[in-house]
Amino acid sequence: MESNDIPEANIAWVLCNVLEEITERLWLRYDKDFIRLASQQEEEDIRAGEKGNEMDPDLLAQDDF
Repeated sequence: MESNDIPEANIAWVLCNVLEEITERLWLRYDKDFIRLASQQEEEDIRAGEKGNEMDPDLLAQDDF
């Protein structure tokens, strides 16, 4: 590592630690909300995938075998 990279690496290290602390605090406060939102998103993704399969004749043909 070159000496001119050290300040940049130091800033990156501090930012990484700050982001980790913020993430932990957010999870402590909103854990149930985050889980609910993730579940809703997963259900929407599943429904979107099912609709996509219904609309794609090639995928329907593969499901028959």
